[in-house]
Amino acid sequence: MKTNAKAKINLFLRVIRKRADGYHEIETIFLPLKEPCDTITLTDSKDGKLTVTCTVPALSGPDNLCHKAAEAFAKFAKIRPSWKIHVTKRIPVAAGLGGGSSDAVGVLRLLQQKYPHKISEADILYLASKIGADVPFFLNPVPSIAKGIGGKLEPLPIKCEIPIVVVFPRFPVSAKWAYQNRMKSDSRVSLDKVLSALERNDLRKLASLRNDLSPALWKKFPFLSILKDEMIKAGALGVEVSGSGSSLFTIAKSAKSAKRIVKAMNKRFGNSVECF
Repeated sequence: MKTNAKAKINLFLRVIRKRADGYHEIETIFLPLKEPCDTITLTDSKDGKLTVTCTVPALSGPDNLCHKAAEAFAKFAKIRPSWKIHVTKRIPVAAGLGGGSSDAVGVLRLLQQKYPHKISEADILYLASKIGADVPFFLNPVPSIAKGIGGKLEPLPIKCEIPIVVVFPRFPVSAKWAYQNRMKSDSRVSLDKVLSALERNDLRKLASLRNDLSPALWKKFPFLSILKDEMIKAGALGVEVSGSGSSLFTIAKSAKSAKRIVKAMNKRFGNSVECF
């Protein structure tokens, strides 16, 4: 059995406050991406054990969210977790694209398919919310407003096709670091303004982006600012960090413009970046 796991960007991210339990309350817009996708493969284990392997060796083992998802499912459904799970990674790791959370949902969906009478959709949602803050989004990865710690979701009808280019600088950023080192943002862009731009299909206004985590990243990683400047030179309407980084994304004027930005970034930086 296998399935694909999608990536996402945060089209907008406002950090409201840090809670007593250590989580941060946020307002954000999750936007799923067509590419890249990871592939999750699940087979029965002959030795009766649960194992998780990955094309990125450091992600193999029990710390992988796929392992946690399988354990949670097995405990809830009262079955022995005797499965082999393999993750073919294409979504960059620690890049603000939600790859780990999406992979975990891939495991939940495969097990739900394998044991349809053991668990309900409400139960799957409950398990997803316990695995990670943004995991529930990937159960139904459609454009959504997310509030709270990321699990209060409201589907967002988007009528227009938004040309997005994602540039990964081939180095990770810890989400914990990004939140701990968050700096005060002077952005006046609000969720209402972004929603208004979406409703009017105003890509130029929509490109007035906001991510409250990005000021610390621009300061800590000068290469991100270099990438941003080059993306704008190539025709990007605006550039922002996705989630806690390190990926950057831009809204392009058109699909043709998006292709020109990708071509320009690959020509300028070669293997130093990965573009989607």
